[in-house]
Amino acid sequence: MAFTFTNTINPGVIIKVKDISELQTDYTTVQNGVTFSPAYNATITAASGNAKSSILTQLRAAINGIESKFNNNCNCSNCCQTCQSCQACQTQSQCSQCACNCTDCACSTDSCFKLDTRVTMVDGTFKAIQNVEIGDKVIGLNGINTVISLKRPMLGNRKFIQLEAVTNDDLFVIESHNFWIKTNKGIECFGNNNLNGYFIEKSSSLDYLGLTKTNPVDISNQEVLYATEGGWHLRKAQFIDGTPDIETYQLVVDGSHTFIANGYVVGGDIRDDDFDYTKVNWKGRE
Repeated sequence: MAFTFTNTINPGVIIKVKDISELQTDYTTVQNGVTFSPAYNATITAASGNAKSSILTQLRAAINGIESKFNNNCNCSNCCQTCQSCQACQTQSQCSQCACNCTDCACSTDSCFKLDTRVTMVDGTFKAIQNVEIGDKVIGLNGINTVISLKRPMLGNRKFIQLEAVTNDDLFVIESHNFWIKTNKGIECFGNNNLNGYFIEKSSSLDYLGLTKTNPVDISNQEVLYATEGGWHLRKAQFIDGTPDIETYQLVVDGSHTFIANGYVVGGDIRDDDFDYTKVNWKGRE
């Protein structure tokens, strides 16, 4: 299938799960080198290197762009697929079973940040996360990463964690977000303050391509060395309640799939099929 990528989708259109499935099939096909129809395959076959990478990036952004239009709801198999009204279920027979509360759901699929979280840009300046745009360049584990998509789910029935400031302000992020950390054995890896929540998000996400070679380590209820702009800081996360309808913000980035939020190195839809995290040796932003 061919697609036209745009940063905006008509809010009156009800997006179906199959739309994302078709895009995901396109993504996997390009990635694996399998052929499309003759006309579409001609474009893929002619692409190599940066051109192919660009096609994959656009497909990935299109998947995220569509998913973000309804990822405020639970995305459960027997619940609604339009969070705004919480009435349109996948099939008529499921409507009577639909107990989905669009702002109070256990299987939301993204872990994101509070309004005004400061993102470190490539030139050393900062942007409030809600003002970051697709195409912006940010600092991550490997240096420069590009923002390829934006997500804005509601908090739902999850909690925030609060980490003491390493720059200007404390960091508030949904509890299942991944951070770059160092274990007590000196190993650098991703850590998570709610692994159970992380696995729920992983299993319910429609286009998950995350960590397949290793899982984040559990860092809940303990002091941990967090990677920060200045190097490493020992911190212990505090769990904070919030109202379900709080809008949160997440960046999807390429490269190392990481960025810096309020001084902390955080995941931006992390995945290890195209980046080798074992080679990271974080010494702070250079």
